[in-house]
Amino acid sequence: MSTIKAFNSWITDKIEAKMRLKRPPVSLDILRKTLIKELPAALSTHRDEITKTRLYAELDAIFWEDRKDLLVHAVKAKYSSAKLHMVLKKQLGNRTVPPEWVVEAKFQDMKGRTSAPREETVNLPGILRVPFTDAPPYSLEETSHSKPFHALPKNKSDRFRIALISAPQLGLAYDPDIVRNLTRSGISAARKMRCDALVISGGLFRLTWQKTTGPNRLLDDLVTGTEIDIESMAANYRDRVAEILKKGEFGPIFTTAYERFKDLLRGWYKIMVRPDGRPEFDGPVYIVLSPDELGLVRRMAYFELLYLQNQELREAEAEANVRAKLAAEAHVYLTDTRHSGSKTAMNEAQRAYEEVEGESRDASRLVSRMRMTNLDPTQNRRVYDQALSYLIHEIEKHMPNTKVIDQNSAHVIFGKNASIIKFVSGGDSNNPYYDELGSYGPAQRKGNLPSLTVVSHPRSVYMRKTSRENYLSGSMLGTVGFVEAPMLIDKGPILDRTRGTRIKLPVVKAVADPMFNGGMLVIKIDSDLGITPDFISAEAVRKISAPRRGPSPAPADKLWLMVATDMHFGGSMRVFLHRPSGMPIGLTEAVFELMQKSGLSRGGATPVAGLFVCDDILHGNHFGTHMRPHYHWRSFAEILADNEQKLRRIRTIRDLKVREGEERKLYRELMDQVKSRPPDYLTGQFQELFHGLIRPYPDIFKGILLAAKRAKVVVRGVSDFSNVPNDMRDVGVINFGSGNHATKTTDGMLHEGAIVAEILRMRLAGDPDLAGLDLDRLIRWPLFQDLGIAYGTLKVGDGYEWGLHISGTPPKRDSWKDVLHGWVAVNRARGNPSSVLDEKSIVHITGDKHFFAGAFAGGDVYVMGPSSTHTDGFAEIAGGLAENNAGVAFIGLPAEGPDAGEISVVHLTPTTVQKYLTSGEPFPWDEFLPDSV
Repeated sequence: MSTIKAFNSWITDKIEAKMRLKRPPVSLDILRKTLIKELPAALSTHRDEITKTRLYAELDAIFWEDRKDLLVHAVKAKYSSAKLHMVLKKQLGNRTVPPEWVVEAKFQDMKGRTSAPREETVNLPGILRVPFTDAPPYSLEETSHSKPFHALPKNKSDRFRIALISAPQLGLAYDPDIVRNLTRSGISAARKMRCDALVISGGLFRLTWQKTTGPNRLLDDLVTGTEIDIESMAANYRDRVAEILKKGEFGPIFTTAYERFKDLLRGWYKIMVRPDGRPEFDGPVYIVLSPDELGLVRRMAYFELLYLQNQELREAEAEANVRAKLAAEAHVYLTDTRHSGSKTAMNEAQRAYEEVEGESRDASRLVSRMRMTNLDPTQNRRVYDQALSYLIHEIEKHMPNTKVIDQNSAHVIFGKNASIIKFVSGGDSNNPYYDELGSYGPAQRKGNLPSLTVVSHPRSVYMRKTSRENYLSGSMLGTVGFVEAPMLIDKGPILDRTRGTRIKLPVVKAVADPMFNGGMLVIKIDSDLGITPDFISAEAVRKISAPRRGPSPAPADKLWLMVATDMHFGGSMRVFLHRPSGMPIGLTEAVFELMQKSGLSRGGATPVAGLFVCDDILHGNHFGTHMRPHYHWRSFAEILADNEQKLRRIRTIRDLKVREGEERKLYRELMDQVKSRPPDYLTGQFQELFHGLIRPYPDIFKGILLAAKRAKVVVRGVSDFSNVPNDMRDVGVINFGSGNHATKTTDGMLHEGAIVAEILRMRLAGDPDLAGLDLDRLIRWPLFQDLGIAYGTLKVGDGYEWGLHISGTPPKRDSWKDVLHGWVAVNRARGNPSSVLDEKSIVHITGDKHFFAGAFAGGDVYVMGPSSTHTDGFAEIAGGLAENNAGVAFIGLPAEGPDAGEISVVHLTPTTVQKYLTSGEPFPWDEFLPDSV
């Protein structure tokens, strides 16, 4: 046993023994001193590891592991530590009751042992004023595609893990146990997952900052999580608040805007600093201000201007009144001098009156100016900029390691990686995600399209993502991503407060949606493998961040599934890549070839333990393929005549290298014409499939089956639940769905999946390595009447049993912007049509639309695989669709369930595949699909 294991075992056993004594240690300090004194010499190198944090973790394991719910309810019921200790002692006896100091320490731990610093607050005159005028100036430079913010500038790597927390909105109702506070958990999880940086956008605060809004103001208060903190109030008002609380009176308690704002800043400090003073996340934290923060800035500026305007107006009115009184007196004096008969006195009085009356008139006009005219916009902007400087200064002062990098959106690069990520911190629009997706065209044409656009906002119900193509310089390859981030919001306390009350706050509407899925993102950036945003559910965030004894656990094991759909064998618009020799190869075949070259087919070494081909293996001919020539098509006579001339010229070339180059060029031109003339009839398309995929790569299919066997993958279809010999809707490890192209070509009389599955079964039958495997059960061709639909479950050994739902096409598509949204919407009103997928998180897999997409909604995973084709003429007749996505998708499911770790949906793009085909280097499958079971 290593010393670290021996030490862990010793300290656990020792503390348990000490705490079970009739007279256990009476404080944490005494327990610590005793352990240090009794530490064996062989373990002396671990003396410094006997810390208060470690001891708290050990005590938690002994006394609180099975009492988490009890603690949460006790805090909600406002139990004191003494009361809970008394109740436990009375009910359970001394042997199972922690000492009272342990209970008190746990209560403090739940509320947060970090003490946020307080600043003296004062009652400012005016309405909702904040003292921002003395804040140091701050220049917030605007980022852009041509001038991105350079994050991690000293890091020379081009591979990063970036955590994203979206719309935390501190100030909402939260769990009273700070360990379970989701925002704190997200920050801690970012550290424990070894992220290089953390980005927070979409809304830092939930703060209602209005003087009066009528009774509906109370609706906002229902979901406010802040508590009355007397110490944060102005000193001259604390006694009054204490008296109201002590007597339980219903008198109003007044909190200023400044006090509420400072309270939220202290909250951020508390969740970002660990009890020992170290930051919860020790890397840089980048903030993108949202419209909500900018709304606070506007309110600060507005109420300051309002106060100054009123002050000046009152002064001007007072001055006008004085001048009016003086003018009245001067007029009386002038009248008196007229009766005196002295011309000299009368002239002097006249001059005095005119002077005073003119001053009175000017003073009156000044009052009218201040009362009736607008404030100067230039000066208003100066005040606004000062308020913005104050907000940024306060954020960076109270939130450790933070830097505000932009407002509304920020373009960012990390380290040496040149990929630009655009973080959109939206909130004003009803759907900022659609805004980004629906207006990417001009940016793409200008060459300003980011590699990934991440949209954060307080309306997000669930995470969803898709891809768009970035065609540049004549290349029809190049893919970028768009993601709507999930909110890291604790819906439980909010729903407990509202209990169905309709509140017109975006976040309340979102968490009340049955499809709400809270969580955070980890964005993996790699110059070679691209950018992948992974989803982590809220409960997984809590699990990863939970305090524990010993080192952080390894990442969760993942079951990787491959989605290679819409291959369209026999279609003229198939994506062809090129081997180093220049020979073309189809996209799916190229991925199989990379697997083959990496040796993943041998003995089940592949990280992939499932294959899903959902739709259109063959191209068919129901759209009149023979009447839609490829745009590279040339007549046969033209090709013959042209090649005859080129061959004659090539024969005259004496330089062998030049001659060989010209011959290769001619050969490639011929290959281009061959692949632009695919067979329009199904027999020829089946031949293309057999000779292009099934015959060359049987070892890959075999490797997937063996990988599933080695990982102890258990697949159950509908027939396993209904106890019938066979159900055509059964799911397998390898699944060949049937699409509408081939089926409609034959008037519904043929489903190509059945033929492909049968051919593969026969191809693998008799292989000694597959002995004992039921290929009929593992290689399936799902069919629900005339639709390629299958249901079933999938698990690894005794792990979590995931539900599976395969469909050739989603049951509904309500937008080409988001091809999965309709399916999610349908499932709001749909129950369990399979009859076997109740009480499970379901993975819904589909194809057909030729767009890569993923979503995590209502506890389910939705994935649409990209196609193996370029965009064809259908895009024009369908209203001008965006260019479709080509590639292959991979789904990484935590073997222990959706709350065990990251859920990955990875898009392997043609650009990445071509890069490794050209270089000949082995594809880094273990990095691309990590932690495989």
